Amino acid sequence: MTATGIDFDDPAELDRQYDISVAAPEIETIAEVLVAPNALVRSKHSGYREYAYGDSALQKLDYFPAHDNAPLLIYIHGGYWHAFDKQFFSTVGEAWNSVGVAVAVVNYRLVPDVSMGTIVADVRQSIIWLWQQQHLLRFDASRMVVAGSSAGGHLTAMMLATDWPQLQPDLPQLQPDLPKELLKAGASISGLHDLEPFRRAPFLKDILKLSDEDVRDHSPARLKPPTSAPLITCVGGDETAAFHAQNRLIAERWPDVFKADIPSPGTNHVTVNRELTTPTSALFMAVRSLFDDVR
Repeated sequence: MTATGIDFDDPAELDRQYDISVAAPEIETIAEVLVAPNALVRSKHSGYREYAYGDSALQKLDYFPAHDNAPLLIYIHGGYWHAFDKQFFSTVGEAWNSVGVAVAVVNYRLVPDVSMGTIVADVRQSIIWLWQQQHLLRFDASRMVVAGSSAGGHLTAMMLATDWPQLQPDLPQLQPDLPKELLKAGASISGLHDLEPFRRAPFLKDILKLSDEDVRDHSPARLKPPTSAPLITCVGGDETAAFHAQNRLIAERWPDVFKADIPSPGTNHVTVNRELTTPTSALFMAVRSLFDDVR
């Protein structure tokens, strides 16, 4: 038994807790359902544009501008680090543009083609690219907030755990230096904050092939955030005990920056994501308050 409350020596239990295709069977068809409405959002948005932040075909992001000098929400998709794509989440841009927030929806390379460390590095690279392009994209780089769901929640927390100036020696092309508080806040939705279960869960372990070092270096709950940027969390009320435990774990491990856990009754691992695009939801309002806090 570990801090997440799940017996890692029982593979069947890990699958029952974490295999979304069992807990939320609609995950199998979600991509098909999302294609048309998200393509429509992109087609009707006059300012939408796709940008490359790296050389790989997956090192790209979709940018949805709002007004000049708007704050920026950076959204990181989930998919257990091996599935899904930014094209399924354009409605995040539509919803947040409606309240005056610019949005970047980020892609990253996926396992098994790359390692967990490379995925983390990709998302960092996308955020650095956005910060460098702040004048071209005309957003307020002093109000950058990051959010993501599931694996995207994990990557959100990893971004808050990043000491940005320490990346500088490996990125000599960066001018000026990266600010320590590059990100002002984050929201992890159904986030996976300790990777240890996914090193052992039968449905995923052979895809991820996580090492001891991956678990140590890329589990946000095992790291210390270097700034005071606040983190909020949210997990669907109908999700399994393991996802609720992952939320509690990051709250316990990050007491100095953890701000609130937002309840989402009646939602599962799929439907909780709709809360981020529903302006009347508790989650939407909580994330919106993060921008107000950093003005």
